[in-house]
Amino acid sequence: MSRILFLTLIILTSLNAAAGEQGKDYLFEDDAPSMNTRWYDLSRNSEDSLRVVLKYLKKSKSGKALLAKAIAKGEQSGETVFDIIKGGNKSITDTTLIRKFAAENPQEVAYETKSIVYLDKNLSRIDREDLIPFQ
Repeated sequence: MSRILFLTLIILTSLNAAAGEQGKDYLFEDDAPSMNTRWYDLSRNSEDSLRVVLKYLKKSKSGKALLAKAIAKGEQSGETVFDIIKGGNKSITDTTLIRKFAAENPQEVAYETKSIVYLDKNLSRIDREDLIPFQ
């Protein structure tokens, strides 16, 4: 019985050590700023702060997919992700529909959209009090 307990202790210790080495795979790391820090204050300027947010976003599977779509959408019109996502007073998406007519043939219509996502500057990295992990 003591051998089983001893082996279990060794395995659990090994697992904890291995988990500590993989900390860089976590969405938020221990050396990161407080979860209550406004995302806009994570760096010197708004673009660098947004870079930090996007770095965290890229760590999740859905975030990576969403960011890839935003980058692809921007590339279609020669824009960067920083032209599409900006800091604002509220979180909102502004999309403009552009309709173009051909001068030779008014029946021929082309549609384009231009979107900008404004992310509320006052939001912290985690916006809900009930999601803040125990510290």
